[in-house]
Amino acid sequence: GDVLASDYCTAEGEEMSGDLGDVKKKQLLAHTINQRKCCGATGKAKCAVDYSAICQTGTYDGAHVEAFTDDDGSVNDASCDTIMDYYSTNMVGDVLASDYCTAEGEEMSGDLGDVKKKQLLAHTINQRKCCGATGKAKCAVDYSAICQTGTYD
Repeated sequence: GDVLASDYCTAEGEEMSGDLGDVKKKQLLAHTINQRKCCGATGKAKCAVDYSAICQTGTYDGAHVEAFTDDDGSVNDASCDTIMDYYSTNMVGDVLASDYCTAEGEEMSGDLGDVKKKQLLAHTINQRKCCGATGKAKCAVDYSAICQTGTYD
């Protein structure tokens, strides 16, 4: 599409084909531009997604990196925006929708149900502290009832 057009971020068109819709492709382009700092160290590309709505409490920080060691020993040091772009493009639907935590949709495929995938994303967001040190992502599961005595942490 025409990246200079005023309606570039929302326009659909035949020239963009594939499994992802036009808007998602433009968001992926914006993510790549931001990740490569093409608009400067703190600049943002047109069509970049504001993921702050993913936080139930706390303040979303898309640039935050909380390094995590995977089961195979490799270090995953992706930013919160990178994680959100991956999940929202590949498996969890529209994270900004008001019914996000309970909605089921055809766009979410795989063995896990839609709601479980969203809980997995919430766990990842909380683990990576994308909503701040004590903030919580929406759709997070409250496991406090697991404790007969004491306080769940």
